[in-house]
Amino acid sequence: MRSRTLLFAVVLLVAAPLLSAPREVLALRDLGLAQLENEREADAERTYRQLVELAPLEPLGHANLAIALLRQQKFEESLASSLRALELAPSRPDLLAVRAAVFMWSNEREPALEALDAAARAQPDNLESLYALYQQAASMRGPEAEAAVAWAVERLAELRPENLFVLLKQGELALESSNRQEATGAYLRVRELVWQAPQPPNRPSASELLELVLEGLEEADLEKTRRPA
Repeated sequence: MRSRTLLFAVVLLVAAPLLSAPREVLALRDLGLAQLENEREADAERTYRQLVELAPLEPLGHANLAIALLRQQKFEESLASSLRALELAPSRPDLLAVRAAVFMWSNEREPALEALDAAARAQPDNLESLYALYQQAASMRGPEAEAAVAWAVERLAELRPENLFVLLKQGELALESSNRQEATGAYLRVRELVWQAPQPPNRPSASELLELVLEGLEEADLEKTRRPA
């Protein structure tokens, strides 16, 4: 279910290019969107099959047909439709996101990671695509996944430098790579943001833990730092 928000955003994005299309095509576009929004996937599939027949060279119909099929767990047909959309408009970010969602929902982890990476790099300022890439990569192991996590967190930190989750991940990754300077910067900023954090019962406060982290960083003792971090 984690990609449902991503899919809904894609539905809205791929609607835009048909503004100058024939009236019948626009009517099918609007009907299909309404059916998808109301979780009438089988009806949406029929609608978008009609749209594809009327406008076979328009990637929107194929992309949204892929979404309707995907929600019915027709994975092979969905992938075929998403690939057809990309053949018509290669490297388009919204269509790359559709392909990524197909792989995610069908639990094809490596292809999903590759597709999410392509979608995020095609629109590096899109927070939703970046976070989807981070989620997928963080659940996997291997050099490709590690590189994707590092890049996604780096971009998220540039776009949302005040986000506590991003700062904590940035500090964690810096510690893993023994980057003391970057880790110190991240955790100093965390301290500025959480100085009023509530005190949990029978547990160290966030401020106490942060002081242990910063103390270890000051002493250049990363092993001492990692546990409280």
